Amino acid sequence: MNDRWFAIGAFSGSPFERHADTLFDRAAPDRQAFVQTDVFYAASDDPSLGDLPGHLLLLHEPLPDDRLAALLEPFPGRDLLSRTGHDIVNLFAPLADHQYLSAQTIAHRIERGTRLGQQLNLAGHLLQGELPTEGCLTVTEFLRQAAAAAAQSGIVPAVEQRKEKPFATMSERLAVTLLRELTANWRMHSRGDERIIVDGAARTVTFTNRADYRFPFGRVKAVLRRPYQKFGNTEGNGLGLFLIALIAHTGGFSWDIASDGSSFSLSLFFGA
Repeated sequence: MNDRWFAIGAFSGSPFERHADTLFDRAAPDRQAFVQTDVFYAASDDPSLGDLPGHLLLLHEPLPDDRLAALLEPFPGRDLLSRTGHDIVNLFAPLADHQYLSAQTIAHRIERGTRLGQQLNLAGHLLQGELPTEGCLTVTEFLRQAAAAAAQSGIVPAVEQRKEKPFATMSERLAVTLLRELTANWRMHSRGDERIIVDGAARTVTFTNRADYRFPFGRVKAVLRRPYQKFGNTEGNGLGLFLIALIAHTGGFSWDIASDGSSFSLSLFFGA
């Protein structure tokens, strides 16, 4: 797992220079570099705050890495509502000319719109702390749930057990929601070879699949956890990994993803 999966930015010449991974010229900021930046330090009265991208977590005092990670995991971005509105319009506006659309296109749009509503509802419950976290499933029970969720999508993943040793995972309610997002990701993006790898000694569960898309940035987890990130395949709403991040934050476990252009993996870490 990456100990430091996020990056910090600040303006050149500001008091926060020494805390930043990337410094930005206030007069001509590098917009591409902002994609690779997650936290931005600036004074509360800085006149340039309003020009910063909405995905940035803006802070006015330095914090240790563990505090920053805990703040970032459930952070949906300051532009969540505006981006949600943008996506809703893009989904449903074409239906105004439904007479020109195929029945398949209409059904697909409605399905995506319904799923968007379900995902936003889930995000709301998670952000409001309303889902139960007690009564954690054992890893065996979690695997049984994973197999059932995958089967509903027509997928039969290979399961590999390493150093079999029982450990607790998450509550059943959180497991159901996480596995729904994970199997939807497999259904839309996987190119086959789905696997679940369980390491009892490390207390980890890793989901892998073949993938043919290479993401155009280095820190995959940091960028893809942001809401509405869509690359390569636009069938989804771009909320799956954001929801997985919220579930991990709520359930008290860690997660990471990796991609090398030929495979994609999501790892869950359940502690010592």
